[in-house]
Amino acid sequence: MSLNGTIAPWLVGGFAILALTMLAQTFKAWREAKRSPYFFLRVQAQKRLRQYSTSALVLILLTAAVGIYGWDEAPDQTPRVALLVNNKPVAAAPAEQSRNNETEQVPVMLILDPTSSLIDRSIVSSPSLDLITDTTALVLPTQYNRVEPTAVLQENTSLGVLSFSTTVTRQYQPINPNRTFSEGSFTLYGTFAYEGMVDGLAWSWVWMRDGVAINGGNELWKYGSEGPGYVFLNPEEGFAAGQYTLGIWVNGRLMAESQFQVTTSAAAQR
Repeated sequence: MSLNGTIAPWLVGGFAILALTMLAQTFKAWREAKRSPYFFLRVQAQKRLRQYSTSALVLILLTAAVGIYGWDEAPDQTPRVALLVNNKPVAAAPAEQSRNNETEQVPVMLILDPTSSLIDRSIVSSPSLDLITDTTALVLPTQYNRVEPTAVLQENTSLGVLSFSTTVTRQYQPINPNRTFSEGSFTLYGTFAYEGMVDGLAWSWVWMRDGVAINGGNELWKYGSEGPGYVFLNPEEGFAAGQYTLGIWVNGRLMAESQFQVTTSAAAQR
């Protein structure tokens, strides 16, 4: 069976176009990973590089497989009859098995939720220092203060102003930042800039709702001295109405804290 008169040319062409698209995205992600001076941007570019390169490889293999299959000629099944002299009776030939149609395998691309594959589990959200009315948020819970630092806090260490939003750009700029959100299931991002950080500092983050800790963590810093970044919160049960506070400590010192309000749908419409 040749490519002419079959669906194979369309499949080859389609897979080839997709493969070229994935190669272009792979090259773009590679440039971003090489040129970005900041940790968070490099990590995201490297993840996209792995995704696009894997998809491109699968598409190239599919293109080659369909092309080879399309050009593969079917076996000649023309009956051959010969007159044999003084031949013995022969047993009936077994029935020829029918050729199974090959099922084409279409690659399945795993679309990773940006809240899970693009960010380390240790990263949650971060704010700026605001006027905090809930004094319990100023206390670092002991369960989030279990890592001993291996570096000394610098005088120029600072965390920038945090903006809350439900979406961000690839450069970690907030889209429609706000401090009031309606209750429901969504991912809340906190975008910020940091300076003077040192790998080995012990940092902690604690999310609170109405003065009660609901999420947090504690680890050694490993994200470089400066750069843009984001952290997030996505409660499994969704955001309930209440006053939320996020505090960040570095080497036991409160460096940033901020609040946002989640209201009921009825209250948000007033």
